[in-house]
Amino acid sequence: MTPYYELRNLLHSANTAPIGKPAPSNWERFRSAEADRLLDAFARTSESAQQHVIIDKLQEIMLRDVPVIPVIQGVWWFQWSDRVFVGWPTPENPYANPCPYCAPDLGVVIIHLHRR
Repeated sequence: MTPYYELRNLLHSANTAPIGKPAPSNWERFRSAEADRLLDAFARTSESAQQHVIIDKLQEIMLRDVPVIPVIQGVWWFQWSDRVFVGWPTPENPYANPCPYCAPDLGVVIIHLHRR
């Protein structure tokens, strides 16, 4: 887990649109060539040390420019029954987040379910 996806959704210029048009994310319409370059560089590397350097720089942008203050809820609500279907994630096999609004995990859970 890294903060990359959250930061990319919040900061990358590709995720915004002009005022009056819907933006997929980056609703604050933040644009920064520096942030875009860093996010693109993160996506191109699997080197953990380099990713840490990039995230540190993105944190500096967040502190310096304060383009958005993310309020993130850490609670994922879900419940299920194995009366009819089995294959749900369990503490022993947490293959995905089973909450019904968590994409793309919802699709992963569905392909693991089968009738009892």
